[in-house]
Amino acid sequence: MKLYLKMLAVSVAAVIIAVGGYRLFFYRAAETGITVSAPAYDGANRISAIQRELIRAGFYDGDADGVPDEEFFASVSRFREENGLSPSERMSPEMLFMLGITVYEDEVSEYESDRLIASAVDAVCGDAGYLVKIALAGVILKRAASPGFPDNAAGVIFGCRQFSDVYLHDFSAEPSDDAFSAVRDAKLGMSPCPEALYFYQSDRADAALRRKSVIFRSGKYCFA
Repeated sequence: MKLYLKMLAVSVAAVIIAVGGYRLFFYRAAETGITVSAPAYDGANRISAIQRELIRAGFYDGDADGVPDEEFFASVSRFREENGLSPSERMSPEMLFMLGITVYEDEVSEYESDRLIASAVDAVCGDAGYLVKIALAGVILKRAASPGFPDNAAGVIFGCRQFSDVYLHDFSAEPSDDAFSAVRDAKLGMSPCPEALYFYQSDRADAALRRKSVIFRSGKYCFA
């Protein structure tokens, strides 16, 4: 009987700790703007995956137990800041892709997606003409809708490594009006090369990209 009571007490304590951890998580989520929608960030498996990757990257010293604590949120903020994202505690799609964690299409709001594409446009061709910006936004949107590529903007931008300039860009900065407009116009079908799936800059493209048939070109910016 005593053994049973001890086991019961341990079980109850474990439940209290777990519930307390999730209360902390959901409180912090509301406080910091973390998206909480299944299967995005509310599962212990997803949290433990983020913890494992932060540990591997040297940002988190805790355990990958699926229970977020203050140290976890601080490590998220440090990781974001050191990787060109705003130094908040928000586990956004671009952060998850930088950690190598899969993000599903329904986890990314339309505004987040548009803002991310606009930021990529500024990063890759901010000094180019407006048609180039629409064309680049169109390539990202086309890839996200095509088999063989990630099915959302974050996956295309950070997962394909074709848009290398994005790794030097400050994604905490608000995208330019031109970039936002380019995304909107690309969605309206105004790209000069709506069928293009590839983009490269002629002064630094590899041989494989150079062999593709160019559909639209403006200066060094090529779309195939």
